[in-house]
Amino acid sequence: MSLFAGTASYYRQFRPGIPEDVAEALDKAAPSRSGGRRRLPHLGTGTGLVAEALLVTALGGA
Repeated sequence: MSLFAGTASYYRQFRPGIPEDVAEALDKAAPSRSGGRRRLPHLGTGTGLVAEALLVTALGGA
C-alpha cells in the first residue's frame, strides 16, 4: 500500500484549481490551425489541473 493511498480526495478538495481567467488567456493564445484545431503545449503541469481547466474553457464552461 502506498503512503498516499486514500489521499486523492483530500488533494482534490483542497488543492486550488487554475483561475478561469488564466485558462481563458491560454485558450485565446492558442494559435488557430487549419480545420479549426488549436494546440497548446502541456509541459510540466504535474497534476493535470491546467489541462482540465483548458478543457472546461474549450467546452464553453461545461
